[in-house]
Amino acid sequence: MKRAVGHLSYFVYSSDFISSTEPCETTKLSLYKHTLSNLTTKVQRALDDATEGPSAHLTWNQRNNAKKHAWGSCSTIGMLLTFSHVLQYVGDAFIESVLLEQFRCVQLSNAIHVKIAAAAAHSLVKLPISFWHMLPDDCDSIGRGLLSCFCYLRNVSKQKTPLSSYHGDIHTLATMLLQCARSKDFRHLFLLSETMPFSVDYFYQWLVTNNVASEVMEEISVAVQNEEVQRYLDVSAVQMFMSRTVHRTKEQESSCKSVLGDYSQNDDCDEL
Repeated sequence: MKRAVGHLSYFVYSSDFISSTEPCETTKLSLYKHTLSNLTTKVQRALDDATEGPSAHLTWNQRNNAKKHAWGSCSTIGMLLTFSHVLQYVGDAFIESVLLEQFRCVQLSNAIHVKIAAAAAHSLVKLPISFWHMLPDDCDSIGRGLLSCFCYLRNVSKQKTPLSSYHGDIHTLATMLLQCARSKDFRHLFLLSETMPFSVDYFYQWLVTNNVASEVMEEISVAVQNEEVQRYLDVSAVQMFMSRTVHRTKEQESSCKSVLGDYSQNDDCDEL
């Protein structure tokens, strides 16, 4: 059923069939929001069932079907979110609520069916970078996404069990969100982490190990100097991020100079 919804939606909402310069019809837009809302509710119910305990009024078969609906819903949600020319008419708060449940699948991956977590991770990582750039400044979805990814990655780093099938997707998603994030997104990350078991040390070490670009570190440096964030972070943590930013900037500048020097030498050789 979810696959059928996805295929049908393509013919209704794809830019191949709707002009991006014309407002989406009210009927089509209402149907789009209704479909996304229902799919998100199915995901939410499966997550609540896994974390709060099975509902007494549901049989085992009903709960099992709910899980199947949830992972199918995650896949379809991912496809529906790619219609950026429609999303502009939906409303920012609505999009945030949809993304919230997708990120919860990543956060609760240890507690839910592996197929639900895998479907959510795959759907999120397939969203184009333009989707994340489209989100408004007051939206906390990128910060929440980073928090979900790094809580998962830290938990996995402490386990001796084999990596899950969706581990690569979450690693890629974390990298992509870092590239899209601005200082306000990192500010959201640190402030949201007060409610979740987020490790600042692990986050920092991951940035170092993966040699994250100085441009990203500069955005983090701006965030850690925010007064609200400094109430949460230790002074040593703030200094740690700022020192890394300076170090990474010098590294990249040195690398650029080296490349330019090699290029200049090659030009001289060509002239000879």
